[in-house]
Amino acid sequence: MYIDNELVVDNTGRQANAQAGSIRLDRGPHRVALEYVHVAGDPALKWEWLFDSGGDNAFNAVPRWALSQRQVSSATVVAARLVEALGGASMILVVVAGIWCVLAWPISRHETWIESLAPYRRNPTAFYLLLTAVCVGLALGPPYGLWRFVYWLPGFNLIRVSSRFMIVGLLGIAVLAGMGFDKISSRLARQRRVVFATVVGVLLVAEYGAIPIGVQPGNAEVPAIDRWLDSQPKPFVVAEAPVQRLENSSAFERQETAYMIHSTAHWQKTVHGYSGWRTALHGQLYSKMQAFPDETSVASLSDLGVTYIVVHTDSYPLGEWGRVEERLREFSSRLRLEHVEGAGRVYSLLRPIANAVR
Repeated sequence: MYIDNELVVDNTGRQANAQAGSIRLDRGPHRVALEYVHVAGDPALKWEWLFDSGGDNAFNAVPRWALSQRQVSSATVVAARLVEALGGASMILVVVAGIWCVLAWPISRHETWIESLAPYRRNPTAFYLLLTAVCVGLALGPPYGLWRFVYWLPGFNLIRVSSRFMIVGLLGIAVLAGMGFDKISSRLARQRRVVFATVVGVLLVAEYGAIPIGVQPGNAEVPAIDRWLDSQPKPFVVAEAPVQRLENSSAFERQETAYMIHSTAHWQKTVHGYSGWRTALHGQLYSKMQAFPDETSVASLSDLGVTYIVVHTDSYPLGEWGRVEERLREFSSRLRLEHVEGAGRVYSLLRPIANAVR
């Protein structure tokens, strides 16, 4: 990266850590030239800066208002900063105004709606039909259904698997089935109605008996190294290694489930877990962690705020742990060994320290 034709950062992309440089700048615009070559792997580029009087003494991504393809005046820069600062507030105002315009007419006819919908508001059939439809829509999960629109809401974000909504959906189906039975059998004599209900009950029991629930005992032993984390100051965020390849879905999901059980030793946030569906961010993260430790995986974990990385040496294939251990020594400036117990190791993830543009 060149600033006013002066080389500030010289990073070929093969270094283990991010590269930094410093330069003294006078007030006003400066010409910046950034040369970037994608050699191999996933392309990754981050440009951050830090002022001597930055206050929080931390790198931050170079904002859009500071960049222009042509030289501009200071007044234009100030205007750009104001527009970007007010952008979020303006968007909120536009959304609120749009919602108000959409709801203005229904609100004005509030009394009419109450009167016209009165027969349906206390109709049990309509209620359980709506309940079942909503639960089915939530249980479908991505890329279909309603779950992708509400999973981030308070309360919803505590639900691990969207199919759990069908527990309530089955309640609605059962009540609707009972209402249907009552409607069909209402014209029968009492004795015939009892016989009809008995036959239906026997058929239901026979159907359930034909598909028994298989139970298989499992071993949910939490490693001692994960229990040691419970003695550390909280809160913290944990990642564990190794990570199975995504292509081997059965082994990958079993490992993710095991790592989720490990987190019950300390009950702190973890980047692992099985939920039946996965965001694009998690898919990318797990793909990068298969090469841990390397610059991409360490940087990704750092960006997510991971505090500790638990390495299970006995989970690596035969002969691979030696190569991983060598890479861990190469990253000693970023990964500090905190504790060893049994086949487990805990490394703390250190943030890069620098004092200039990088």
